[in-house]
Amino acid sequence: MTTLEFHPPKGFQDGLVERLENRRTPAEILSARAPLRPDQRAALWRLLANAPQAVVVVPPALKTPPHLRDHLNYITRAGALTLRDESDLPLKGAKQIDEMIEDWRCADRLDSRRRINSPIARQFVLGGPPGASPQSVEAAAALHLGRLHGPGHPFVRVTHTDTNHPHVHAVVRVLGRDRRRLTLYHQDLAIYRESYARALRDVGVDADASPRWMRGRPGRGPTAGHWRSRAHFVEHGGNAPRWMEAQYLYAAQFAFRADLPADDRELKVLASQGRLRRSFLDLASRLAKSPEDADRQLGLAIVDHVRALPPPETERMQLSRQMRTTHRGAERSDRAVAPTSPAHERRR
Repeated sequence: MTTLEFHPPKGFQDGLVERLENRRTPAEILSARAPLRPDQRAALWRLLANAPQAVVVVPPALKTPPHLRDHLNYITRAGALTLRDESDLPLKGAKQIDEMIEDWRCADRLDSRRRINSPIARQFVLGGPPGASPQSVEAAAALHLGRLHGPGHPFVRVTHTDTNHPHVHAVVRVLGRDRRRLTLYHQDLAIYRESYARALRDVGVDADASPRWMRGRPGRGPTAGHWRSRAHFVEHGGNAPRWMEAQYLYAAQFAFRADLPADDRELKVLASQGRLRRSFLDLASRLAKSPEDADRQLGLAIVDHVRALPPPETERMQLSRQMRTTHRGAERSDRAVAPTSPAHERRR
């Protein structure tokens, strides 16, 4: 009987890893042995200094030519802004943009591996840290996109400077010149952020791409929809979003019901943050025995960093703690201003 072997296709991550030189995962950084290399030492100092994080947003893919045309019309502000391709050449006018869309559509249709719902292009938004100039963000985005996509996948980009945070919109064709399709996995976003942060540093902007758990911030951050709904509620009032009502109700139950234990997610957060602190202290202990003076100074800074980490708690646990503190303060205030009873007045 013949045994069939399954070979997974070489995806997006495989193509990126071989182009990122000297890449170190967070686990490799924390398990490093003294003496450290300069790149390891620099990565740890950026983490301890709380360097600004590189912002990369991956919106949904563009699956049809009309969808792609509408998106390009949006990011160019209906033709007011100029698209630039991977060679930094401008696409002037609607005619050149329509020709590019038609080229991408024909190339995608000729791919024998294409499915009905296969996307034509993927979109990315690359944001700059606070205080970064639009020119620096544009230069870093062009450098980053050229390193990862320029050799294999055509792309276009445009810079938006009409907001408080300059950012670059990029659209990358899924089908590469070598007929390989651009496939995104969850772990690819970390590689993408690392490459973009390196490009920002190459143009003189301080930036890092460390994960939340390594910075002592457990769990996932709020989604873009949560940020928008929260901002709308704070600015305009009205009914609170449903997710906010559920979050506060769950936090209140956790704060004032002793029979409600922490769920598995919160227990995992506490355990992971405990492992993080132990890993940091183990690394500091190893660096304290290093012959390099720079490593020993870094070990002392790591100990101070662990002491300054926020308490390991999820947002629900933080809300519950704030509710209990506010409740105790209100009870003390009520006792301080409570009216004196008539019987007490007669005894006086």
